[in-house]
Amino acid sequence: MNTSLRLLLEDFLGLMREEGELDVFLTLLLSGMGHEIISRAKKGVKQYGVDVSSVGTDKADGRTKLFLWVVKRGDIGRAEWNGSQQSIQYSLDEVVWTYLPSHISPQHAKLPKKVMVLTNGDFHPTLNLAIATTFKTLSRRHGVKFELVNGSILAGWAEEHLLDEHLLPKEARTLLRRMLANISSSETSLQPGRELVAQLTNLATTQDGSENARKKHRLGALRGIRTALSLARSYGLSENNLSVAYKLAEFAVLRTWAALHVEGKQIVYIRDELAALRIQWAAIALEYHERVQPYYQTQDAFASILPDSLLVANRAFEELGRLALQTIFWGNLGAQTGLPVGENLARHSSSQLQVLLETHSCTSSPPYDRHSAVIHATLLALMICNERETAERWLETLIVRLFHATHNKRYWPVDCTFEEALEIREGEKDLTEESSSTSTIIPVFLIWSAALGREDFYSTVRENILPTIPKWTTSNLWSSDSGYDSVVGDAKLLFEHGVAEGLLHVPKTASEFLARLSVPLQGVEPVEQSEWYQQRIPLIPILASLHWGSQVPRMMLIEHAMALCGKSPANYDAAAN
Repeated sequence: MNTSLRLLLEDFLGLMREEGELDVFLTLLLSGMGHEIISRAKKGVKQYGVDVSSVGTDKADGRTKLFLWVVKRGDIGRAEWNGSQQSIQYSLDEVVWTYLPSHISPQHAKLPKKVMVLTNGDFHPTLNLAIATTFKTLSRRHGVKFELVNGSILAGWAEEHLLDEHLLPKEARTLLRRMLANISSSETSLQPGRELVAQLTNLATTQDGSENARKKHRLGALRGIRTALSLARSYGLSENNLSVAYKLAEFAVLRTWAALHVEGKQIVYIRDELAALRIQWAAIALEYHERVQPYYQTQDAFASILPDSLLVANRAFEELGRLALQTIFWGNLGAQTGLPVGENLARHSSSQLQVLLETHSCTSSPPYDRHSAVIHATLLALMICNERETAERWLETLIVRLFHATHNKRYWPVDCTFEEALEIREGEKDLTEESSSTSTIIPVFLIWSAALGREDFYSTVRENILPTIPKWTTSNLWSSDSGYDSVVGDAKLLFEHGVAEGLLHVPKTASEFLARLSVPLQGVEPVEQSEWYQQRIPLIPILASLHWGSQVPRMMLIEHAMALCGKSPANYDAAAN
């Protein structure tokens, strides 16, 4: 058993809150141990002492039993044992006098019962006599067994069943330690974290062994990824740096989707694990944005922590893209499920986004051409929340700023390294063909101007900006092709994929422009045949574009904009013909 990893796990588990963290992790662990989860803790529901119940094999005697889990956080002293109605003693009384007689389903009634008292801390030695007496008395009266589980035992179970030697070999364990040891430094920690997720994803795709063996490998690897993300989150909280957990969760969603999207369509447990990973990403994101919110609310706050305006603008656009994606994710979830929480969280993220637009004027001047994906996602998010006026106002400002950049090309959105961009911005170097050969921002401006019905915006881009852009710059669109879902988890494969298309002729009217773009590019696979489209997960292509700095697929751009602006693609298809 690896002592250093065990200590990491024990520290990580010790940071968990009782409600919503420790109990949730326990259900994940029990699933890894082969238990069937019967009930989980639910807020607002009377539990009669039992936080989680499960059916599984008791290693002590090899028998199948009904396990009733009483979960408490932290070290257990006399006050926690029997000092109030929230104490363990009170919970145990509820278990034996109320839960056991009336809350056991018929199919589990004949199973032996075992009550597990679990904490992520330790039980104080002075309680030994009281615990032994309580367990002996209750066991004799009610015919059930009792057992204590402390943080060390819990960490051992996690290591054995979520991160065992077979699922997490020596090299992967080294990567996990490197990731956690450098959690305060984003890039230094992120690289081993990505390598770890990639290794576990490869293990999840193994075709060796029987179906049961493959299922065990897949579940173990996917739950290992979720455990690694939980570790990154907890250690990130202690170091006040959640960006590693956030970016790693983005990567994990993309990497696992690329590897398992076909199996996820066919196999329920894989689909459920991929969905759980997306929810974990969204939960980390919500926590991250709540911590960063003071910077959104304070005028030009990012300028106080970053040394250069180029870095400030880039950070502001990164935050815009993330908030927009959260809005899109929760809005889509709410629309699909009808649950109010989806719409509420979408509006919350949208409000944070709008505050950032107001407090940081740099959000109207993208420093890099890759921010075209951010602009599209942000406009999409605003329209999802019926903020059309804000969307139009921001788009107008973006267009005006880009027009000024055609005359002062130091501020033209570039595609190059930070060092070269800084030299151009400070006038130490002229704008080069290599740094501005294509513009993916101009097509986004044209599409959204046309979809919003703003002929004035469209004309400004067509007549005032296009004639004055750098002479070597070509407006560029990009279409995904067959196999797109399989490359979203790898930057190199994604940039080699698909078909680029120069926008060489821009029609005079916005309606004609939409009509032409509504016709898919010949010879490429329609987006409707992509797995993300068929499985109704639009998060995937937008997340890939934002995470890797790539383009949003052409037909997704046009269909998103037209749908949210009340345009009918069918009408424009007819016009094009």
